[in-house]
Amino acid sequence: MIIEGKFFLEAIIIPNQLESTSLIFVINGSETDFWLVRKHIVINGWIFLYAIQKGSNKKVKMWLHKSNFKQQNDIKVLARYILFNQK
Repeated sequence: MIIEGKFFLEAIIIPNQLESTSLIFVINGSETDFWLVRKHIVINGWIFLYAIQKGSNKKVKMWLHKSNFKQQNDIKVLARYILFNQK
């Protein structure tokens, strides 16, 4: 997925800790952390994310479809995290 014409997003890592509110993105082969979801939309197999990185000016806007995920259940896991764990 191309983000702002500069980055290639390879993975979104959901933290194991319940108190953690930030995601980890793998961009261009390196892990970048402290991503906060500011806006989101969850609609039938689609997720829209607008995320910003704490401490930098990096912003990401993307639509994710269930076909973007390796396993069909992964989009549900991400949607649950966004809907119930974000503050």
